[in-house]
Amino acid sequence: MGDESQALQEQLGWGDADVLDVDAAEQQRAVNRQAKVGTVIECPTCGRRFTKRSYQQVFCSNKGRDNCKDRFWNRADPDRLDRARAWVGE
Repeated sequence: MGDESQALQEQLGWGDADVLDVDAAEQQRAVNRQAKVGTVIECPTCGRRFTKRSYQQVFCSNKGRDNCKDRFWNRADPDRLDRARAWVGE
């Protein structure tokens, strides 16, 4: 990981545990999409296990600092990472 990438991750509040294997995360996201409500699933971003509460839920969180949904999409798509960089003022 480059210094620039490391600096951005620190600004966004990502720690070492936030390093994402994009292929594995995408596979887990697909599994979560197919799971039925009430099933215990694993968050594709952080690995936390949780019970799916609605048909469209795939990530454990989508609000606040621990926003796994945004973290997933920002790291999976370089264009979104550039927008995140612009948002934090780099």
